Amino acid sequence: MSVVPSISGSISAMMKAVVGSSPFGRIPRNHSNWYRCRVMGISEKSQYSLPTQSILDLVKELTVGQRSANTLEELAIFLHSSIFPKLGPFSIEIYYPDQSITNYLPQENNNDKMCHEGWNVPQRIPANHQLIADIRNSFRSVALNNDSSLPEFLAVTENASHLIAPIRDGGDIFGLLYFGSVEPDAFSPLYLGAIETLAAIIGSRLKSMGTILQLKESMHALEYSERLRTALYEINEQAHHAKNINDLYANLHQIVGHLIHAKNFYIALVENRRDGQYITFPYFADSKAPQIQSMAVQLGEENLPICGYLLKTG
Repeated sequence: MSVVPSISGSISAMMKAVVGSSPFGRIPRNHSNWYRCRVMGISEKSQYSLPTQSILDLVKELTVGQRSANTLEELAIFLHSSIFPKLGPFSIEIYYPDQSITNYLPQENNNDKMCHEGWNVPQRIPANHQLIADIRNSFRSVALNNDSSLPEFLAVTENASHLIAPIRDGGDIFGLLYFGSVEPDAFSPLYLGAIETLAAIIGSRLKSMGTILQLKESMHALEYSERLRTALYEINEQAHHAKNINDLYANLHQIVGHLIHAKNFYIALVENRRDGQYITFPYFADSKAPQIQSMAVQLGEENLPICGYLLKTG
């Protein structure tokens, strides 16, 4: 079920939110002064803004276009090729949390559509930095200029001004958008509001992708569970109706092959003899290994087969 806003029903509402409200209205009181002052004190001189019609067109293109993206990589490629170039003369990147959620990282890809050599963007954004923690808590974008208090992960980009926007849906944050400019005070309040709107649409798609992925995983788990149940039933039937033990082993091989790739398959038994333990192979099928069916291999020998190693090590 997709939660991406419909074009006809929500563009007007989005634009009212972008044009009619301050993007700084919900900045929490405990924000660090070193960047709150920068956000509130941005000069309007040479600030970049998007015309209202351009914002409407971008909302429409993003809402419709991203529906074809079914993976994080596909979404990043779409954004880099179709959306980011229309957002202004900035270095722009989308960041997803890593598995440990300690860093936000750009999507790795060798596709030419995501090649932006010469762009100045952070290699990573640490999730535990106070700036990022405050963005997560406030759900608001933050714009900063270069000064001595700028975080190192932003300073290394050598950009003069920075914008970080959370990608969210409701109370869930799925990633971050970064914008860097060689000009100071580059982002107007209207531009910040427009980016927050676009980020919310991206967040809706990411949430939808997560829901779809969970449904697919659940379906695959159910399908495998059913296949496993069928295989166990067939093994039970073969145990009762096989004509001889060799037919039973061959049928077991066939049944296992329905669950996993099992071109090579053998059954090993452990026998205790006076001079030690031996492994025998009542059934052995291997396309490359020599035929050792009915042979006995002593576990104490130096050339220990892999099954012997598993038996000895548990």
